[in-house]
Amino acid sequence: PSRGLGDVYKRQFEQAPKDYKGEGVVPGVRVQGEVYPLAFGGSGMLSGLGVGFELDQTFGLKIRTAGMELPTTVRHYSVDVRFRLGNKRNRASVTLLGGYGRRTFVISRGNVNVDMPDVDYAMVTPGLAFRLPMGKVAFFGDARALLVTSAGAIEKANSYGGATITAFEAEAGLEFELSRRLALRLAGDVAVLGYSFKGNGELSNNRDADAATKDVGGAADRFIGGALTLAVSY
Repeated sequence: PSRGLGDVYKRQFEQAPKDYKGEGVVPGVRVQGEVYPLAFGGSGMLSGLGVGFELDQTFGLKIRTAGMELPTTVRHYSVDVRFRLGNKRNRASVTLLGGYGRRTFVISRGNVNVDMPDVDYAMVTPGLAFRLPMGKVAFFGDARALLVTSAGAIEKANSYGGATITAFEAEAGLEFELSRRLALRLAGDVAVLGYSFKGNGELSNNRDADAATKDVGGAADRFIGGALTLAVSY
């Protein structure tokens, strides 16, 4: 992940926050799935109704500050109801999505003062996915709006306070067929969450000890990842 706490008014002052650009590549595990229970009973319209889920957990990420390495949790999960138009693996399909997700970035800071807020997003996630097979290879992807209902510690009065958040996430990749039931999937994904602070938080309007001016007008969270997974179909 990379994170930016930017001053939309371009003010420069000693207490201005610094951007976090990430700690390089770290390992993780991803589990995804989708199930269409009514597809076992026939090929009617309701056979495209199903549920999906995803869990993505990073391991070994540590924030380096003041000569210390602080363990950091980065996790994402989601569940959704989906409706797939087209259920043949050798034909193109489009899937309508609607669900709920969480995305977490939390530093185990103990008593160490780290000028970087924790976030724990809760989101409603409507979107659209597609799959386009081309022989033994298929191109797939999805895009979702992230309707954030809460953002965690960053929203508290002693942090940056309330904000308007505009966000989306997208994934794209290739699927290589190994057999009728097995495939290898290579995917990349990105999530972007943009803030416009309301100016009612200690760190958004009082960093320079002058509460009468807004010091930080906006911010952006960017989560960038990739995965190599084995897909099993039924």
